[in-house]
Amino acid sequence: MLGVLRGCPTKHVVAVADAAFTAGAKLLEVTLDHGDALQQIELLCDGLPEVLVGAGTVRTSEQVDAAVEAGAQYLVAPSTRSDVLSRAALLGIPCIPGAATATEIEHAMELGATAVKVFPAEQLGGPAYIRALQVPLRGIPLLPSGGVDAANASDYMSAGAAGLIVGSSVFSAGAMAAGDYTAISKVMRELVEVMS
Repeated sequence: MLGVLRGCPTKHVVAVADAAFTAGAKLLEVTLDHGDALQQIELLCDGLPEVLVGAGTVRTSEQVDAAVEAGAQYLVAPSTRSDVLSRAALLGIPCIPGAATATEIEHAMELGATAVKVFPAEQLGGPAYIRALQVPLRGIPLLPSGGVDAANASDYMSAGAAGLIVGSSVFSAGAMAAGDYTAISKVMRELVEVMS
């Protein structure tokens, strides 16, 4: 289970991440599309050493360097860019690029992807789409992202997903802004229970 922290207030980020980790999320990514992202990665790496912290929404090789310098242990990208993947490979850091079609997924693996984020999963067809991809692409680890929640998590796993990437269904903007760690923990725990 990989949880996505997008736009979490810095003052709440360690507590939000700790609540999610305690509830069962072993990997957490901080998206680089807001100003405090690198600082938040550093805070999480220092404050929660047991959590595997990554950088998300990585779109340039410069962001790869900055994220790794901040302590990111893996990278997640919205698309498949050769410069991002080659820089990650050079630095020896796992990279999970986003892709939608079979061609894009295979191309991502050819460029050195560790796994592929299938995004946006729900809009592409949900669990049925993941199941269909399993036939020609068996062996490629697919991580659905976009619309994954407790209602469809077990269906994605049954369809052959290697894992799940969850964002706003667990880390709602309102809960993060309010520092409502209990709500985040509750939703994450429900999601983990559905998968077990």
